[in-house]
Formats: sequence, C-alpha cells, structure tokens
Amino acid sequence: AATAHWRDPWRRAAAGLIGHLPQAAIYALAGYSALADVALTLGAYDNDREMLRNGRKAVRALNRFALAFPIATPAALRWAGVLAQREGRVAIARRKWRRAAELARIRHMPYDEGWARMLLAGVSTGRERVELLDYADACFARVGATYERAQVAKLR
Repeated sequence: AATAHWRDPWRRAAAGLIGHLPQAAIYALAGYSALADVALTLGAYDNDREMLRNGRKAVRALNRFALAFPIATPAALRWAGVLAQREGRVAIARRKWRRAAELARIRHMPYDEGWARMLLAGVSTGRERVELLDYADACFARVGATYERAQVAKLR
C-alpha cells in the first residue's frame, strides 16, 4: 500500500520539491495569504476603502507569487474570489472558488480545497450548499482543522 501511495504522481512531484523550494517560499505563502485575509476581512467589516485597496494589493502580490510558486494558486484564487465577492462580483467569485477547489483537489491540498468549498457554500443555497459544506467539513477533518470545521458548522 505504501508503494502504491508513493506512485501517486502528485506526491512524487511534491516530494521532488523538497530541498528545491526555498524555505522562505512556504513562509511567504502564509504571509501573503494572511495579508489578504486581514485586509479583506477588516475592509468588509468596517466598510473601509483603504483596507479594501490594501486587500487588492495583497491579492495582486499573491497572484504574482503563485506565478513563481504554483502551490500558491489555490490560495491566490481563494482570495481573488473573496475580493470579487466584496466588490459585488459574485459570479466571478464563484468561478475563482470553483477553480481553487478543483486545483486543490488535483494537487491533494485538502485544506485549500475545504476553504474554497466553504466559501462556495456561503453563496449557494439548498442541496448544493449542504453538499459543499459536507465536503468542506470532510476536507478539514482530514487535516485536523478544528477552527475551520467550527466555521463550517456555523454555516449550517
């Protein structure tokens, strides 16, 4: 079973990055993502145009980072979707979150996939919403993300 697991091409590709990806890149991804999170969340909460401008800058920076380090693409799409939603462009937000979820699924990134599906659920109704929340919860459960699972529970 371990050998079959190792044959998975994405796992081999990820293992191949060990030692080749600058360690700072991983920290930078978390930093860029956190900047977008804070700016967009505070901008929406306070209806603060300056913070939303900062959020746009953070999303652009994260998009540039993702060009160099594709592992950041699901996070870049997630925050681009949040920005689009904050600007009232919900259809664009949905497209970005769908793409983020699909890329994260293909790349075996359950945390990012869970976030994308949870955000999609926030703009969905009925059966689709329930299914997205169930899927997001399962993704977060796989990685032990208890805070995020609590966020999913709040959306139910």
